[in-house]
Amino acid sequence: MLAACRREPVTVAHYEWIDPAAVRAPFPLFAGASVVPEQTALMRRAHALIRGDAEMRGRRLALFETDAPLEDVARYYAAAIGDPSGVHASVSWSTGDFAADEASLAPILAKLDQPFTHGATGHYRSAEIAGAPGEPRVSLQRPYRDFARDRIVDRTLIVLSD
Repeated sequence: MLAACRREPVTVAHYEWIDPAAVRAPFPLFAGASVVPEQTALMRRAHALIRGDAEMRGRRLALFETDAPLEDVARYYAAAIGDPSGVHASVSWSTGDFAADEASLAPILAKLDQPFTHGATGHYRSAEIAGAPGEPRVSLQRPYRDFARDRIVDRTLIVLSD
């Protein structure tokens, strides 16, 4: 009978698990967004390499993509993870450069044995949204570099993490 009472992690997907004793509220998901499992797995491996496996244990990280405009997705998450009193979370906008990102990420990708084609060019817009305490951190980017499939994708990337 005791064997039936053990707490085992519940498999959610190959890149995420939930301990039944420590269930947290699910990430808010933008309507129509679809999970990007290969990118999620690659980013989890990169975070574990940089921060260490112990720090990543128990943290959630998931990547999604949508055809919706970056501004619409940012408005949704600013409202979804804002203060319970209805105050929206602040959104920090910036631009990035694929070539600069590639140069800084190349050593990490090499350590992960992740091949990619060098020479990406172009710019992208991004937004960072930090919500109320206990809410996830949201990063958005459009277009984005998919290192798992070695391509630039003209869709909005949504990165949700604890």
